[in-house]
Amino acid sequence: MTNGTDETRMMEGAQAPGAAGAGEVREIALDAIEPDPAQPRRAFDEAKLQSLAASIARYGLLQEPGVVPLPPGGGAEARYRLVWGERRWRAIRIAGLTTIRCKVLPPADDSAVEQLRTKEKQWAENMEREGLSAIEEAMAIQDAVDVERKLDGDTPVGDLVEKVGTARGLNGMVARNLVALLKTPRCLQSAVLARSIGREVAFELTRHWNKMLAEHELHGAAKRAIQFRNLVEAWARSRGAELDAQAMAAFAAETFQDPKAVKATCLKAETAQGKLVDRFAAVVERAQKEGWTVAKAREAHRERRRTARAVRKLPCLERAGKDNARVTVHLDRLRAAAGTSPESIAEALGVLRAIVGEIEAAGAAAASTVELDAADARTRPASTSPARSGAESSAASVGGGAARTEGRHSTVSGESVRRTTTP
Repeated sequence: MTNGTDETRMMEGAQAPGAAGAGEVREIALDAIEPDPAQPRRAFDEAKLQSLAASIARYGLLQEPGVVPLPPGGGAEARYRLVWGERRWRAIRIAGLTTIRCKVLPPADDSAVEQLRTKEKQWAENMEREGLSAIEEAMAIQDAVDVERKLDGDTPVGDLVEKVGTARGLNGMVARNLVALLKTPRCLQSAVLARSIGREVAFELTRHWNKMLAEHELHGAAKRAIQFRNLVEAWARSRGAELDAQAMAAFAAETFQDPKAVKATCLKAETAQGKLVDRFAAVVERAQKEGWTVAKAREAHRERRRTARAVRKLPCLERAGKDNARVTVHLDRLRAAAGTSPESIAEALGVLRAIVGEIEAAGAAAASTVELDAADARTRPASTSPARSGAESSAASVGGGAARTEGRHSTVSGESVRRTTTP
């Protein structure tokens, strides 16, 4: 059984890594301290912060956060940046206090080696207290890899990821899987950050997303549009700009292309990817609601592949009847992007264009016939010839844009009139 002090020690953790004998302890105003924007921890559990604040208010702060002084900014008050202990800094504010006791560390230089050491301390500090989420781990690894590349630009990025992961006690493949999470849609990253989806399940969903993306980009028009948009985006990024209308116009001017065509192609790629993200978001939402395990995630992935294969086996267009005159187009199969091949789409388009052509030709022929009949009706005398029998005679009356012939009659809209006679 533990007393209150022991409980507080468990909540705050043991001595911070690298803190022993590193700097003097000072009482610093909370407002004079700012968090580190590169801090690995991105999410803070409010309930746990409230509990920590209550413990600090009752027992006091048992372990000081570590800070480094910032260069003078022209103000009279000195300012500091947190190296570790952001949870305690936040909890002190919740407890209603205005100052916090901190260990002031010597100012660090801006060298890549010193930056890497700081990130290692932050990683160890966070993992010893409340473990990071998988996304926070991934961000921390990626930040360290970016620093490592300054020291070793020749080593492949994947090898640097494994090196950083190994230094933090992670398997190399696990480190790679963590960094791969950063390339997934925001819906999955948010779920992992909120801890509603576990790390291993997130890895399976990442593979699910990569497969969906690969299948989607295999299709001709969509693939070309996405590749073009990626090219424009890389061009804008190399110039430190976001992919917006201005960047597209500049790219078009530099490459002598039509700005409207560049914008339309990028928009087409964005729309196609947006639909794909929506489909993946539905999978993530289902995983959260059903509390998927790794086995369940793998089964869902296999089910999607089986469904895709089944859809591919079903024709999108079927012909029947004499001379294949009856055509059935299955729109649901065409809309299933994973199961639609470019050949199926081309076939459907060809048949539909042929049908539209036949309809237009038939309509033109019908219109010509009606016009000829109307002209014939206007040139005939009002009374019929005596040589014709009464059954052959007909009287046509035109009024309000409609015409009717007696005997066997027909009604035609507009001013065109077709005469019909009995045999």
